[in-house]
Amino acid sequence: MKNTYITLILLFYVSGFVSLAQTSMPLPEHSTSIGPWTRGYYFIAPVNFNITGLRIPTDVPGNTQHVEVVRFTAMEPPTFPNTTNSFVFLAQHYNVNSTSIIPVNIPINAGEIIGVYGSRSIGSGAGCISSNSYGSCGSNEGYRSSIAGLPVTLYRSGYQHNICESPAANIWRESCNGYYISRIQLYYSTPLSSSYTTFTGKLSEEQDEVILNWAFSNDNYDYCIVERAGDQPCQINPILSAPSVKPYLTADAVFATAIEQNPLVNTDEWHNKKFAEIARINVKQPVFTFADKKPLIGKNYYRIKRVDKDGKYECSNVIEIEYGVEPSRIVNLYPNPVINTVQFEFVLSQDELVDIELYNIQGKQVYAYSSPASTGTNVFTMNMDSFNPGSYFLRIRTKEGILSQKFIVGK
Repeated sequence: MKNTYITLILLFYVSGFVSLAQTSMPLPEHSTSIGPWTRGYYFIAPVNFNITGLRIPTDVPGNTQHVEVVRFTAMEPPTFPNTTNSFVFLAQHYNVNSTSIIPVNIPINAGEIIGVYGSRSIGSGAGCISSNSYGSCGSNEGYRSSIAGLPVTLYRSGYQHNICESPAANIWRESCNGYYISRIQLYYSTPLSSSYTTFTGKLSEEQDEVILNWAFSNDNYDYCIVERAGDQPCQINPILSAPSVKPYLTADAVFATAIEQNPLVNTDEWHNKKFAEIARINVKQPVFTFADKKPLIGKNYYRIKRVDKDGKYECSNVIEIEYGVEPSRIVNLYPNPVINTVQFEFVLSQDELVDIELYNIQGKQVYAYSSPASTGTNVFTMNMDSFNPGSYFLRIRTKEGILSQKFIVGK
């Protein structure tokens, strides 16, 4: 099995878009309020849209709003106690003394992973009293909302400090099972385009194939083509026939598209890389799933081309999936429970100095040291004789993020 790391890049083609009126994304009703740590949610954008306004509801006390919008650059936030700092800020509004909507203009591309965090407070800066409005998730996975009529799941997320005191850092996600989700009102407008294709991609569970999903809103076309480009010179798989395609009833994300006027790839945008056809599909159905059984090592760029009987065609946006690249990760920790000595293995994609930390169940750091580590598998041993029985969290801080593993010390 190959280890993989996925990145999605959405390239946006302008083709006469028209903005719609501002709309509020549905949220659950207010149920309770909790503070002071900052909470919010993240979601995968189902369509291109603009965030036009943000607001912390007045169901919690205070006249001061604090709200942030981030885009995660590598993957979704990890499950707590793991955290990530692989994000960029799209908006930061602190100490806004208002109960009104905070106007913003933030373009969001379909497929991007967007986080929204904030609170309302009495006072500002260090020592402020802040809290979050919470509502029922409605499901263990998250709150099921919508943007532009398309379903979107809001996942419970946050970080372990007060937004009044410092910006977002070390963001995590959590199951909604037994918890509430923070209510930060988001207002948006969506563009209209002449294109109707939806397109998503991901690695298979075995991580040895790329699975592409797409859907058409009508069957006014003759056939469709799956195209791929790579960083290396084109490697063309044999043309695959319709039996490798099967119906797929749901799509994780919707990608805006545009009518392409000629068969050439935009070489400026793609650094002179040219797409090659890897499959031609002659059947017509509303939704499709296709497996690229031999993806290229490294970056794979995919698009779908829908061809009419007169030869005109419509192309989807492009998604990028990186295949066969090992991320940093903990691969083994043993024995567990630990009696005297614990041994742990982790994999790095580059040589670097790592920080190895140990925390008890209360979150207090009880041990820390730094050590050089090398590309590939690293094996470390730690003597636990001086530690009390109980649960501990091992955290390894690397340039790519924080690796974490829970274990138990017994006697």
